Amino acid sequence: MSIPASKTRQLQALFSTLSEQHRQMLAMTVMAAKADGEIKLPYDELLVLLGADSEQDARWESIFSVAQPLYAEKAMRCDQIERDLLEGVWDFYLRDLDPVKASAWLSGELALPEIRKAMIASYTEMMESKKGERKLIKRFG
Repeated sequence: MSIPASKTRQLQALFSTLSEQHRQMLAMTVMAAKADGEIKLPYDELLVLLGADSEQDARWESIFSVAQPLYAEKAMRCDQIERDLLEGVWDFYLRDLDPVKASAWLSGELALPEIRKAMIASYTEMMESKKGERKLIKRFG
């Protein structure tokens, strides 16, 4: 699916009126929808129009920067963490656990240590209940 030229111009005009914070939040929403993949939309074109780049797309990596020496594309040992797992942990937090705080961090309203603490608190709370634990097992194995 592609966006027609006339609609592209309209979207550019609309997006240019948004604040940087709102463009970033909208871009993160589009990225989350793209990750869901439920509906075929021109996600990549929308992200280009919003000015989203791969650096913004990978900002979640800074949350896990303390574990970077353990990153692996495919974990072959118990001391390795698959990058896809970390991305999934962020994605689940962004879309399901606390999208408000995640968006606040992405827009610069929340500092890195604060988002880390919020994520830890959310996941800890889930692990303390049977229902939350089952949800995590279903999601991450």
